[in-house]
Amino acid sequence: MKKTVNEYVKLRRLAKASEALKIKEKRIIDVALDYGFSDHANFTRAFKDAYGITPEEYRDCPVILNQFIKPDLQFNYAVVDEDVPLIADGIVVEVTRRKLDEPRIFIGVEGEVPETELTGGKATGIAVTGIIWDEFHRQKPDIPHLLPNGNELGVLYMGDAREGCCTYMAGAEATGNIQAEGYASYTLPCGEYAVCCFEAKNFLELISSAIFKASSFMNNWMKKHSLTCGNFAAEMYYDTIPDASYMELWLSLRSSQRIQKIKETWDKTNGTHKPSMAVISAYVNSPLFECLCKHLETEYQSKPILDYSRCSMQYGWNVKYKKAGRTLCTLYPMEGYFIALIVISDREKTEAECMLP
Repeated sequence: MKKTVNEYVKLRRLAKASEALKIKEKRIIDVALDYGFSDHANFTRAFKDAYGITPEEYRDCPVILNQFIKPDLQFNYAVVDEDVPLIADGIVVEVTRRKLDEPRIFIGVEGEVPETELTGGKATGIAVTGIIWDEFHRQKPDIPHLLPNGNELGVLYMGDAREGCCTYMAGAEATGNIQAEGYASYTLPCGEYAVCCFEAKNFLELISSAIFKASSFMNNWMKKHSLTCGNFAAEMYYDTIPDASYMELWLSLRSSQRIQKIKETWDKTNGTHKPSMAVISAYVNSPLFECLCKHLETEYQSKPILDYSRCSMQYGWNVKYKKAGRTLCTLYPMEGYFIALIVISDREKTEAECMLP
């Protein structure tokens, strides 16, 4: 969990306490004592450190919070086939493949989301995606061309986001290929998708812990089935019923024809044409490559540096990850696989040799 036991317990107590704060008849001091805090001041300090606002401010103006969720380790190891449901920890998950023959247009509001918010239920604070959804629902009655009963969609992609952020759009389905001035739009393109269908007991559970668990499950599911995701992820929302809330996570499957074309046309020894990470990833075509890159960027807050090497052993473009001036590792793209070079010092040699077996 990357937390000490005390820190983990405190964050889980704060998550429970934030729900209790919505009951306005209950005094804040009573909420504090119920969830293991010694007094009002101690509770307020911990709450503000975690979420950036005080309990009083949260109660007066409830917002969606990023919670440090309770992990369900079953999702890390469960292996299910397509169209076979998995029931665990109060949610139902099922994966199916779908082909979208006609593009679907969505219009809404977009904003920048810090990558730290997307680390799978391990960050705390006010949810930026929640703010974007609130703004969309505020403006939705005025947005033209929306279908009366169309799905709502939250989609995550790079767009023009700053370094360390992604673009997130909250919107609803629109008629035809029509733009709405002053609003963002996104086209869900034709193609093949891996769709994760999941439901939880209520909507709050659906958009908090359930979506993080489903995302983690899909990450493992895609790797185990040797599938590679495209450059966006979409959350498709459906009407909530009293007994359960349901949504779908749509992951585009990278076209094998496109990958083959990149392999045939990209020359990694051409030092005059700098590739993108997407080109390198498609050339390698291994879920392990994207998994390692994501781990380095999340765990070490490091960005990839594309470097051209004239070393005779591995001539051509490579990817470096650095932290505090030191190289964490260098990745050499090969067709269908990659080489990871890690350099250690003498003082780490003995420990590394013990780990190798």
